Amino acid sequence: MLKGFYTSACGLMTGLRRLDVVADNAANLNTPGFLRRRYAIQAGFGRALEAVAGGYSAPVGTARPVVVVTDVPCAAGPGELKHTGRPLDVAAEDGLFFAVMQGGNVFYTRNGHFQVLPNGVLADAAGRPVLGTDGNPVVVGREDFLVLPDGTVTAPDGVTLGQLGLWRVENPVPAGGGLYQGLAVTATGRVRQGWLCGPNTSLAQESVELVAVQRAFESAQRVLVAEDQALGSLISAVRA
Repeated sequence: MLKGFYTSACGLMTGLRRLDVVADNAANLNTPGFLRRRYAIQAGFGRALEAVAGGYSAPVGTARPVVVVTDVPCAAGPGELKHTGRPLDVAAEDGLFFAVMQGGNVFYTRNGHFQVLPNGVLADAAGRPVLGTDGNPVVVGREDFLVLPDGTVTAPDGVTLGQLGLWRVENPVPAGGGLYQGLAVTATGRVRQGWLCGPNTSLAQESVELVAVQRAFESAQRVLVAEDQALGSLISAVRA
């Protein structure tokens, strides 16, 4: 009987974690460059503790393993490109990333909603310098620059100002502020000026996942109610 309570509780906790992921994805359906969050369901809390403990493992009591939901790298598939007509918006095709500098570290983003800082440096919406193929910030000096399909940045008179660095990132993980980290390698590809990369998820995807979570909740709730009724009957019988 207690096994049923245990199973139901695990199901409810797992559902809450899954719901959190789905809610975050749904909330970012209009966020440029957002990568769909994913999760994995693991049976075995002991294994999770073992990983945290650096591989040390020892039996502790006779408690049943707990089902846990863990984050995994975001989906790396490309998002839909959307035309904005804004010259400072730039989108990379084929799921490629731009690189920006923050706090002396390099991060990656698909959000090409750029601006030009007072010192002429091209930056993202948060003011983080955008890096070129040489690893240095791209200096454009003016807002009427042009971006060629290969990422080359030129002045209106054709003078080359730099070239946007493009990266392919494997197993991207969120780093906050629309930034990601992961195994990154330089790449060549095409970019579009006046476009933005949309999120790589959709309302249809998240709706399907939400239905699955709802069904799991309902199943766990039914088991919990049945176990509660059975336990109540047992207690009444014992008292009689």
